[in-house]
Amino acid sequence: MGIYEERENLRDKIKLYWKGGRVWTVEDRKVSDKLDAIHAKIVSREMLDPLKKKQRIVFTVCGWSEKHGYFRSKIFRSESFHLCLQELQRVSKELDWKTPTLIVEEIYCRLTSPAMVDFEGDIYNLGFSDHQILRKKHMCGCKRARWSHLIRPDDLRFTY
Repeated sequence: MGIYEERENLRDKIKLYWKGGRVWTVEDRKVSDKLDAIHAKIVSREMLDPLKKKQRIVFTVCGWSEKHGYFRSKIFRSESFHLCLQELQRVSKELDWKTPTLIVEEIYCRLTSPAMVDFEGDIYNLGFSDHQILRKKHMCGCKRARWSHLIRPDDLRFTY
């Protein structure tokens, strides 16, 4: 069995642990540690491969959640800023939206990618980004909020 297949088998085992909802045992922790070690080997190889992307950039349209107190509801994600801009323009015209909305550029680094994540997989399954950059903001008809209250100057993360 190759190293990639072994990683997939270990991922599947861990997914079963999660699905079962049980407390992890010492043996389960060993599986997780083994997965981390194999993943580290794979990532170190991939970082040397000039054909592999070292970063992925994803743009996210997300709206303010009053309940949670941060920009949470991801409306749309794409690797194209232009498509996200179109989506922001669409929701800003909806009469019932009235939610402050951002486009955030999220940068994911292969070097720090979690062992359970396929770095080249679906953009909705990449985990937490390494860096975030605010690209566009729109009040979308909201009259009761102010940007100075929603986004602080020292914010480095805009969404989860």
